[in-house]
Amino acid sequence: MLPGIELALLLACIVIGARLGGIGLGTIPGIGLLLFVFVFRLPPDSPPGTVLGMIIAVIAEVARQVGVRPERPISASVTAAQCGVIASPIAAATVIATALARWLLA
Repeated sequence: MLPGIELALLLACIVIGARLGGIGLGTIPGIGLLLFVFVFRLPPDSPPGTVLGMIIAVIAEVARQVGVRPERPISASVTAAQCGVIASPIAAATVIATALARWLLA
């Protein structure tokens, strides 16, 4: 019964956020994340460090093959990722909600 309720909440947050658009697209899923953490007691997960390490390794290897110093494309990818996080309301709301959840659970 509980996984069904969790799935319904997840889908409801996605649908309501999509209908609201704009900042609602990031805010409603953020509220859903808070409900998952504090009502359903699901632990927030850690950032995807393994994936990040693989991406950096690929960027560094391609840079070496092309003859470019690896720190240049890596720093450009970090800057591009930061722009993506700032521009995405979903990412921003999720990061804030996760940070708040970890702070409140600590």
